[in-house]
Amino acid sequence: MRRYLDLPTGQVHVRVAGSGGEDSLLLLHRVTSSSWFWDPVIPLFAREGYQVIAPDLPGYGLSDSPAEEPTLEWYADIARRVAEAFGALTPWVLGNHTGASVALQYAASFSDALRGVILWGLPFYPAETRVRFAQEAEPTYDPEGVDIAHWWKWNYSSAGRGDGQAVATRAVGELMLCGRARPLGHRALGRVDHEPLLRRVTKPTLLIDHARDVLVEETRRASALVKGAEYVELADGTPALTDDDPSRFVSEVHSFIGRRRRPMQSTSVGG
Repeated sequence: MRRYLDLPTGQVHVRVAGSGGEDSLLLLHRVTSSSWFWDPVIPLFAREGYQVIAPDLPGYGLSDSPAEEPTLEWYADIARRVAEAFGALTPWVLGNHTGASVALQYAASFSDALRGVILWGLPFYPAETRVRFAQEAEPTYDPEGVDIAHWWKWNYSSAGRGDGQAVATRAVGELMLCGRARPLGHRALGRVDHEPLLRRVTKPTLLIDHARDVLVEETRRASALVKGAEYVELADGTPALTDDDPSRFVSEVHSFIGRRRRPMQSTSVGG
C-alpha cells in the first residue's frame, strides 16, 4: 500500500505493509534512492510479522523537496513523524548508507522513540571526506546523458545474481526523480561528525554490511563505538544485496531483532 502524508514540511510518500503491532520496522533509503529500493524485502518483512514503513525522504522519490537546506537531524525528525503517523511510536529503524546516517541520528536524538537500530553500510567518514560531501554540488546533465549512462552501467553490474536490468531501471528512475535535490542528503551527513552520535546510542544496535560494499571498512570501525553493538559481515554479498538475496538479508535482521526484543513480563504469581 502507498500513502501520502501531509506534514508541515510538505507531502511525504510512504510504502506500508503488514500490521506488526509493537514490531514496526522503519526503512530509510540511501541517496539517490527512494522507498522503491526496499521493494524486494518489504513483503518478506511483512510476512515475518512486522508493520513495515518505508518513506521517501524529502527530496527523493515521490516526496516533496524541502524548502530549505535540510540537516541530518531534520531528516531524522521527519522519519520519526512518519513512524508516529502510522502508530509506530517505538519502531525498529533500519537505514542504508545515507539512510543509515539518518537512522543513527534518529537513535541518538530520539532514544525513547525507537526500540533499536540497524545500520547497513554507515558513512562513518573522516573529516576530510565529510567536507567533500558537505560541499557536493547540484548535478548537471549533458546532452548525451553521460552521467545517466554511467549510473545505468554501474547499477546493472551491481546485481551479481539478480536482475541487472530491473536494478538499473529502478536506480535510474530514482536518480531522475530527485533531480536537483540529489545532493541534499549527502550534504546533511557531511556536516555531522558521526562518532559522537555512535557513542550516544543506547538501544540495541546491529551494524551489517557485505565485503563488496564501499562502506564496509567504515561500518566495521563504527561497530566498535556502540556499546553492546553486534556486527555482521556477509562475505559473499553484492552491492545489490536486497535484490540478489532478499531472504538472507531479512533473515539476518529478523534474527537480530529476535535476540534483542524486550523479554515478556511474567504473569505467574509465586514460585
